[in-house]
Amino acid sequence: MSYDAAAHAWAAHLRAGGTTPWDAGRWSLAVDPGRAAPAAPSAVHLELLRRLNLAGHGPAPAGLAEVLLGTPRPGRGPVDPPLPWPDARPFGSPAVDPTTVPPELLVRLAAGVVVRLLGQAPDPVPAPAPPARRAWPWRTGFRLHGTRTRTAAVRERLLAAGAVEGGRRPVHLVLGLPLELGMAEHWAGRVAGGGSLTWRAVWRRAASADRLPDPVDVDRLAERLAAEHPGRVHVVVAGDPATLEDGALEVLGRGGAGDGAGRPGVRPLQLARWDLQRRVNRLAPLARGPVTGERLARRLVPVLDGLAADRPDAGADAGAAAGAEAAAVPEPHLDWARRAAADLAARVDEAGYPVHGDPGVLAHPTPRTGRPRRGTFDRSQTLDLTLAACLRLVRHQEGPRR
Repeated sequence: MSYDAAAHAWAAHLRAGGTTPWDAGRWSLAVDPGRAAPAAPSAVHLELLRRLNLAGHGPAPAGLAEVLLGTPRPGRGPVDPPLPWPDARPFGSPAVDPTTVPPELLVRLAAGVVVRLLGQAPDPVPAPAPPARRAWPWRTGFRLHGTRTRTAAVRERLLAAGAVEGGRRPVHLVLGLPLELGMAEHWAGRVAGGGSLTWRAVWRRAASADRLPDPVDVDRLAERLAAEHPGRVHVVVAGDPATLEDGALEVLGRGGAGDGAGRPGVRPLQLARWDLQRRVNRLAPLARGPVTGERLARRLVPVLDGLAADRPDAGADAGAAAGAEAAAVPEPHLDWARRAAADLAARVDEAGYPVHGDPGVLAHPTPRTGRPRRGTFDRSQTLDLTLAACLRLVRHQEGPRR
């Protein structure tokens, strides 16, 4: 009775949609003793297939299991660890109980599966440009400055309220949030632009340079703009995105505009989404095929948008929880972050340009749950999102079920 034969018996169970965990004694009884078996998939591959069955409430779509089992696991870690077996091999990676595989290893493999599936996905359809509003000479337009993620959200709110972007002499609004949240949005903006840095790496770079990124250092940004556009620069700071949007409307004399049914919702920053996107950004250029890595990465965006639209309530809750954890400063850089945040708040408080809101919120920690500060976020949330993306990609490629 061989290990490979027992592992293949469990793999056949998983291919059929099963979710029973691995048990060497159980699956060895399901083996045909007269049949030779090829080398078995790794514990990581088989556990990920089991998780896919659980996520899809049944068998993984046809072809997805083969794509998964044929995807090499990228990144560092044990190479194809086997399943636990009474006669352990004296060489190679040590055996791993599938139920204890770290989420990080599962996410790495799942991200590789997503990249392979994106090769068959359609390119996203460009969104129609919003109708241009004419900037009449007597109307004051606006320009937004800050993190890519936040300026996009505030712009949507201002335009919905009837404000006009640009013009001959626009008001320049510099947007500031508490340091941890500002850094999280800066990271998300970098990832949206094709970056692949981890959350820890963003903080490590800033601390090593002893300098906050330009979109986060609202004082440095405002001082530079004030030198170019004297008298037309306003800094708007708030402790949360919704209050920040309200403050921007107040500066433009449109307080209360855009409220009610026509107001775009303030979307939580879903850090699991950006964690998955940065992994795809890193792996996509390595994929084989005629499609460029940049196009592959872009194809993921409508998939994630669709998942958020299908489950808006669940996505908001998960995103809020992930954001609260992810916004925590990694422990090695916590002291530096506190000094940098206090310095930023003091500089804004003493500045010569108009400031709307309490500069002290820039130094306040982001409100969080009672979980201990780890400086990372729960990889299981990224895993859940990645599994959902795999299922959505395959089902859309197969078309509607009959």
